[in-house]
Amino acid sequence: MSEKIIIRVVVSSEAKLAEEIETRIGLSADRVWRKGEFRPKTIIREKTSGWIIENEFPVSTEIEEAVCVTLRRLDPLGEKLHELGSEFRKELSVVIYCSRMPAMALSSAVTKMLGANDLGLDFDFFISPESAAE
Repeated sequence: MSEKIIIRVVVSSEAKLAEEIETRIGLSADRVWRKGEFRPKTIIREKTSGWIIENEFPVSTEIEEAVCVTLRRLDPLGEKLHELGSEFRKELSVVIYCSRMPAMALSSAVTKMLGANDLGLDFDFFISPESAAE
């Protein structure tokens, strides 16, 4: 496992098509998926359609810095994410692959940015001592 941090902004919907999500948001995604498609490298079939922007960082990057870089990609949207209806799920996903638990802290400025974009927050940590030997 290579150590890294992946920050994603994910917008998904059970009722809307991926293309409609992208049109409503007005920003091209790094990746989209459609309800019913298989998730890459798995046998999991998607239950929603979705839109993602993502950035990958070295594990040495401060988590807050990585989050800010990714959230700045939303600046051109203004209020568009916040204005999406309740049929959309919106979240910031922080995925960390590492050999030991990293320091975690988010300032009030970052939490305000999450609130301004109506984003939930999800953390996933994959900690493997073997990574330290790589």
